[in-house]
Amino acid sequence: MELLFITGERTALYPQTKKRIELLDKDILDRIQKWRMFSAIWELEIDDYYSKKISYKGIKYGGSTEQVFWHYFPPFFKYEMPKVLSEVEAICIEKNLPPKEYVEEAADLLKVMVSRLWKEIAETHQKLKGEGFPKPEDLPDVSGTIASFKKAIDEEVKAVLLMEPKTAPEVKSSEDIIDVKPNFMGLGVNLNAAFRWCKSKWKGM
Repeated sequence: MELLFITGERTALYPQTKKRIELLDKDILDRIQKWRMFSAIWELEIDDYYSKKISYKGIKYGGSTEQVFWHYFPPFFKYEMPKVLSEVEAICIEKNLPPKEYVEEAADLLKVMVSRLWKEIAETHQKLKGEGFPKPEDLPDVSGTIASFKKAIDEEVKAVLLMEPKTAPEVKSSEDIIDVKPNFMGLGVNLNAAFRWCKSKWKGM
């Protein structure tokens, strides 16, 4: 089975990002394993993404059960992967980091997850189709599905990066604080500008 990691240089957030994606990967993989055991005694009880219970007993894989199998997994990828990317972006905003590099790193790791899990889904179908004895001809080609979800990840990255993190406004110059103009004492101090300058400095500490 393909390992869940990316090669090359990694960011400081990579360990945290990897742990989050590992949780999603494990959840989906556990569900794949439950389906895989279906052929052992032809019994299955499992909740779908929408918490709807699926229950089979004494029914073999094929027809309606096969259709349910192929419709079971896509929502976990479709709805959970964008959450991961948004969470990484939120962490970047909290830490005042530009999100692009970190969100794209998370996207690369999600693509590895997509590839490895859909290959497991395909092999599970093969085993169920062969009633526990997988046949080469029953292994479906899921390369199109993998490519489709990878494209969806890229599109989601673009959507996430449309929102840039908010930063504290900078005081334009010291002239905003000291007003060189005639007044009662000769020099005027712009208290509002001075307060904004101090506030921005405190936030940066």
